[in-house]
Amino acid sequence: MNSIKLNNAPFSYNFKIERQSICGRQSSHSTKRNLKGYNLVTLSTNNYHKDVKFLVCVYLLNEHGEHDELYQQYLDGQKLIKFFNSYPFTLNFNFSNLGIRKTGRWKLGYTLVVISPRDTENALIHITSNVIEVFSSKSYQYYL
Repeated sequence: MNSIKLNNAPFSYNFKIERQSICGRQSSHSTKRNLKGYNLVTLSTNNYHKDVKFLVCVYLLNEHGEHDELYQQYLDGQKLIKFFNSYPFTLNFNFSNLGIRKTGRWKLGYTLVVISPRDTENALIHITSNVIEVFSSKSYQYYL
């Protein structure tokens, strides 16, 4: 899976996509359908200060990894997860209830934001998933 390592002395960060959906059934306003499987992003770090905040937000990209604000209206579910310290040293950000309201080939982008109260240790890391295929309700039954 995709992974990014950042060493920002004295701290290190390993931001990794552990699991990701590869397909899903099209969601809608009236019927929310989660992607098949779940999307799990992990962060391993030695930055365990109690005042540090770790936020991961997810956003929708086209199959080429390009961002457009229009795409964001197609993404359903929890789009932000935060932790307030990193004990234990590996944090799991589980985006288990994501759905996509438009058929096609998509990618998920994840942004990790590390915020310290004194702005002494801030970091911003981006990572992109592999392609996820979203099928219409009718064609999804043939995919299975």
